[in-house]
Amino acid sequence: LSKAPMGGDSQPAKIAKYLLKGYCLLNEYCPNGQNVPLVRSREGVLLCCCDDPTCPYKEDKPPTAAVAASPRLATAAAEPVSTTPPSDCPMKVSVSSPSACAALETAPMSPSGGFQPRLRTNGSSTTAGVAGEVELTLQGPSFQFSCTRLAVQHGHRARLLGGSFAVRVRLGTDGQVVDLSGLREAVGEGCRRLHECVLVPEQGRGVQVSRAAGQVMVACEDGVRFEFPERDCLVLPTAAGTSPEELAAGLLESAMSSGAMEELRGSGRARWMEVTVADGMAMEATIRKSCS
Repeated sequence: LSKAPMGGDSQPAKIAKYLLKGYCLLNEYCPNGQNVPLVRSREGVLLCCCDDPTCPYKEDKPPTAAVAASPRLATAAAEPVSTTPPSDCPMKVSVSSPSACAALETAPMSPSGGFQPRLRTNGSSTTAGVAGEVELTLQGPSFQFSCTRLAVQHGHRARLLGGSFAVRVRLGTDGQVVDLSGLREAVGEGCRRLHECVLVPEQGRGVQVSRAAGQVMVACEDGVRFEFPERDCLVLPTAAGTSPEELAAGLLESAMSSGAMEELRGSGRARWMEVTVADGMAMEATIRKSCS
């Protein structure tokens, strides 16, 4: 990264301001070879903080020093936007609204045992029950898993990769109070299903999977063979592999087909859902799907 020009912010300072606004730092760099990492907004817009005017991702307007323009940070300035449920279910639930400076207030437990987020606002433009998109975020200890993945890529040697992952779920709603206990349980069950398993792609290119005598055998096109106890394996019906992107897509489809999500979609309260899977190396993959 280069030093700042006279009277301007350095590139690291610009990137830091974008991160404070909720942007995500990527493991992708300026396509013009400036060795500056790209950042991505929640809407998926890529920006580059380099000083090269020919860069296709050049920022149109440098970030300002004021970070209160971020809806999430404006929310935090008013009062905390997250709450921790009882110790028997340590789940973080946060709420943010792009149209108002809102804060999460812990609501009474629902009959099913889940928290019902309730909005309180500093202004009158948005309140709970008024139409307007509200984003709900679910994450916590039950949204984590560790596994061993058989990574298979055509033309490359098959490898066994171990790692730990954290899952974050974002749900766009119409602003109505919703019960998230069913969705939380569905995603948590998906994480428990993956935990401490050897993940094998059944339809991977150049891979033949067979079962015999309680064992799962995997023969790869490069001649490498693996054999695992069947009770420790989870054979996934996928051809693309076991990358974080595939894990996120699988968890998203599983949650979308759950009874809790079907109810939310049927009521028209859920607009979109997003699942992010992050590994211990600060790399993450995000998949979003419309609920319409």
